[in-house]
Amino acid sequence: MRYFIAGVLIFFLAFPLMAQRKIALIVTIDNYPNSEKCNDCWPRTYANKDLNELWKVFHKQKFDIVDTLTESRATRKGIMKALDDLAKKAEKGSIVVFHFSGHGQQIYDVDDPAKGLYIDEADGYDEALVPYDAKRLYSENGYKGENHIRDEELGAKLDTIRKNIGRSGSLLVLADACYSGTITRDVKDRGIFRGTSDKIEPPGYIRAQVIGEKNFLYNNRDDTAFCPMVVISGSAQ
Repeated sequence: MRYFIAGVLIFFLAFPLMAQRKIALIVTIDNYPNSEKCNDCWPRTYANKDLNELWKVFHKQKFDIVDTLTESRATRKGIMKALDDLAKKAEKGSIVVFHFSGHGQQIYDVDDPAKGLYIDEADGYDEALVPYDAKRLYSENGYKGENHIRDEELGAKLDTIRKNIGRSGSLLVLADACYSGTITRDVKDRGIFRGTSDKIEPPGYIRAQVIGEKNFLYNNRDDTAFCPMVVISGSAQ
């Protein structure tokens, strides 16, 4: 997967004018807390290999800024702040790349307009990135998914970046995590899945009840102020 991503980056970045500012944010989580030491913990992802390959590509392509956020720094708070900082650095006409290598997971859909969250999934589950401080299982008396980064939350951050870049620039998003696409990656002749079949959901959560309560939201906004965005994702089936 890392070689495929490197090749795509070279192709994607080879044609823009040299005057365009190039900015990248690489987020990788190789070892989650207690990795592979308990049944409820996240297994290792080998994401540091992505970090090393991407750094070489960005250096070769003469990027102006390459920020990295790895391991214990890549918490929910850390990633959200890094995306805000990326938006501030993104000038009109910039070429911006955001890469995430880590786990992905589905989480029960919620309706909380104050936080920009809506019931908008036909299957009743949001897709989410798993930061360093996100747990794997739901607990009635503990973790309820508050550190996951839901698709709506990530989408809002990317929209801010796209608006700051404007139509003359571009945004490339690389997500190497489960539930982000259809590509798989093997390491050392064994499948390494960056996610889990477990879902973050309360006991007794029934999708059908949720689906019948709200009308799904559709994107009717005017995108003329936003830069084009290409998303390349890799995940297990």
